[in-house]
Formats: sequence, C-alpha cells, structure tokens
Amino acid sequence: MSSIQRVESRSHAGSPAPSCDGVAVVTAHEREPSFKWMSVSRSPRSLFQEFKRTRDPELRTRLVEGHLNIAYAAARRFIGRGEDLEDLKQVALLALVQAVDRFDPSFGVTFSSFAVPTIIGSLKRHFRDRGWAVRPPRPVQERYLAIDGLI
Repeated sequence: MSSIQRVESRSHAGSPAPSCDGVAVVTAHEREPSFKWMSVSRSPRSLFQEFKRTRDPELRTRLVEGHLNIAYAAARRFIGRGEDLEDLKQVALLALVQAVDRFDPSFGVTFSSFAVPTIIGSLKRHFRDRGWAVRPPRPVQERYLAIDGLI
C-alpha cells in the first residue's frame, strides 16, 4: 500500500484526522521516520541487494517510500527559482525512482551518496530544459509572466 493511501487515524485533542474527499491527509507530525516500515532485522543495504537480484516492484515501492525525505529535501533546495514546489517534488521523485532502479550496493557507497547527485542533476536538468533560452532583462520576464498569467 502506498504512503498516500496508508494513513492512521491519529487525532489531536480528540479531533478527527483531516481528510480531503474521503482520503485522509498525512500531516507533518504523523510522518513516520525512514525505515520504520521495514523489518528491524533487515538493513537497507540488504534490501537493495535483494531488489537488485529480484527486481520486485513491491520492494521497489518500499525502498522509494523509505527515501522520500531525500527527494523532498533536494526539491526544497530549489524553492524560489520560478517553479512551484510541487513540480520540483515530482521531478525529484521521478529521479528517486530512477536512482533506486540504478543503485548498485556492491559499489560500497550508501544509497544517499548515490541518490542525492542523481536527484540534484535531474532538478538542474529540469530548470535547464524549462528555463529561458535567452536571458531578457528582468522587467521583460516579469511582464511576460504577468501577461501569461492573464491568458
């Protein structure tokens, strides 16, 4: 079950858990720390080794869910550069999935050492591909964005 669908009905001071169209919302205080969802006896490295061997989609999902914080932190580094945070998170999450698929635990590095440059590179590529090809003066850019917002 994905982290979006998996929600416990915790509440504050007797109030019901927040929801949106029947889907419960996970607030920041309800998020579980990384790897709490994994069995205590298995290390992340052994899970990556098993995923490399089996390519099990359920294990892939568990590994991605366990490392969401890496993608979100990388996306937050690019706030204020003309893209919505949600768009940046989507780019970072796609890069995280690619990093999980390509990670080789036999290289002897931690997953985060591999994933962070992969995610940052994808975010930079996103800005390069979606940015301005020619750098007009700032007032021209702002005027364009104002007109584009009206259309």
